[in-house]
Amino acid sequence: MTDSPRTVNRWLDAYIQQCSTFDGLAQALARSPVHESSDCRLAIDAGTALVRRAAEAGTLRADVDADDVWHLAGAIAWVSGQLPLDPDRRTRLLEMMLDGIRRR
Repeated sequence: MTDSPRTVNRWLDAYIQQCSTFDGLAQALARSPVHESSDCRLAIDAGTALVRRAAEAGTLRADVDADDVWHLAGAIAWVSGQLPLDPDRRTRLLEMMLDGIRRR
């Protein structure tokens, strides 16, 4: 099964939006891998599978791995939640991130 880039984009947008909902969550997720006992493990595993399938399909740069994606997504979630709030910031930063990790 190959996921379309659109599926990955939608999943990442939802993940980033959720991570920016609670103060401190984005920082915690961006700092280090999530422990197996964490409630976030399912989200990380699902996203890692999407990243892996995108890499196998050749849509990501060869030097990108799931940890890179989590660190970037966590940073976007944190920045998106900072004041002054800009409703378009998350979308803009996600598009920049996706442009940067796509295979050229």
